[in-house]
Amino acid sequence: MGQYQNKANEMYAYHVKCTLPFGDDASRVLPNASYFSYTQKMGDFISELSLLRNQILTTWDPLVQADITSRNQALAAQGAPQSAAVSDYPTVAQMANTLYVAWFPEPISTVNDFRFQLSPDMLDVAQAQFDDMVAQCSAARFTRILTPISAFIEKLSAYKGDKGQRWYDSFVENIAAIPEEVAALNIVDDPAVDSFLQQIDTLIRPYAPNPSLLKDDSYAREELKKKLEVLESGLKGYCI
Repeated sequence: MGQYQNKANEMYAYHVKCTLPFGDDASRVLPNASYFSYTQKMGDFISELSLLRNQILTTWDPLVQADITSRNQALAAQGAPQSAAVSDYPTVAQMANTLYVAWFPEPISTVNDFRFQLSPDMLDVAQAQFDDMVAQCSAARFTRILTPISAFIEKLSAYKGDKGQRWYDSFVENIAAIPEEVAALNIVDDPAVDSFLQQIDTLIRPYAPNPSLLKDDSYAREELKKKLEVLESGLKGYCI
């Protein structure tokens, strides 16, 4: 079960990383350019989860019996009634439903879709709603930039190089990855997003090959933190 849950969490994390929220429900969207790599990776996840699911279902009844035995032995050792029973556990059928993974990629319909049979006025309303969802979706890219930048600023503030404090190269690597990752989520061209990504690349590039440069240089950390705080302030004005 642990392996299945870990793989499911990994799949969801990848799904969220590669997509942006779209609308008020749980739908998410990704650019056309990312479709094939995304669907291939998600298909790999589905295949791995299916194998793990089958392993769990095949061995479920013996696992239940073993756990019942273990529980009843523990109860007997305490002088308590041996009350553990099969009815305490989900059936194989119930587990099959619990371990079901639903994932359905599909194209987004626009008002130009031939399936729309609406009056011109209603088409205008539908187009306005669609444009608003696209705008919100695109704005989510600013949050994708802001969240790790704010976290990195906190790390730069907290790290003093004192004995016992830990520095991880991933602090810098996570920031260095932002320009490529966020650029891949381009739904609508936005010069402001491009500008922020360029600033991040310029600021972090000197340290990306050797993150330890920041670890060993308190002045460099402080100067980088000040510049990132200016960038952070600008980003906050774009976040919904």
